[in-house]
Amino acid sequence: MAFDRDWNESQPTDTTYAVDIDDYNRYLRVDMSDRLKNMIYGFIAGENSLAQHFKYLEFYQQSSSPSQPAADFARMYVKAVSNVSELFWRDDTNSEVQLTSGGNFSMLDEDDMTSNSATRLATQQSIKAYADDKSVDGTPTAVYTKYLTGTLDGTSPDTIAHGVADYDKILAVSLMLGVVADSKYYVWDYASGSVASAFYSYYGATNITIVYIGAFASADTKYRIKIDYIL
Repeated sequence: MAFDRDWNESQPTDTTYAVDIDDYNRYLRVDMSDRLKNMIYGFIAGENSLAQHFKYLEFYQQSSSPSQPAADFARMYVKAVSNVSELFWRDDTNSEVQLTSGGNFSMLDEDDMTSNSATRLATQQSIKAYADDKSVDGTPTAVYTKYLTGTLDGTSPDTIAHGVADYDKILAVSLMLGVVADSKYYVWDYASGSVASAFYSYYGATNITIVYIGAFASADTKYRIKIDYIL
């Protein structure tokens, strides 16, 4: 109910008795209960929780963003976005973040993750779609990668266990051999133009095999192998 009384400067202070003041306090308590009982516990019978326990907070939609909060303060408010009330947060640096979108917490639904945002979360569906969108022969498949490093024994052919249970699931193998004398790594099947310095490689059920042509490799030759495979 609306308050319809104005302060009367001419009203003598001794005309309001203690009994009237007590009644006024009762009226005030009833009015406060009527306005707050649905929002805060402790204002109606049977609710004995502390008064600071809120049932809900109801925000009034703002037509625009409020001003920047003072230092050490922040503001949460509701603002219209496409005629829908959305929740926002603004900190004391004047940074504004939209917390909800279309009735849900504001998250990105991007299967390809194109925005590459450092501040927004992705939906579960987007994460799953991004992980699943690795296709082999048109079938969405998760692709895994493993790396092997070490030193060859210098004996041709040299074999290295690849550790993939089914070698038919291997999609690609990248091989580099490092030659200390040349201070460089040679990539994949290499030939210098002379059969005196070359190698080739292949993989089978358990190993990757490296075959030297001529005196290409020695016991100090390092290898780096990348294997892409599916399960």
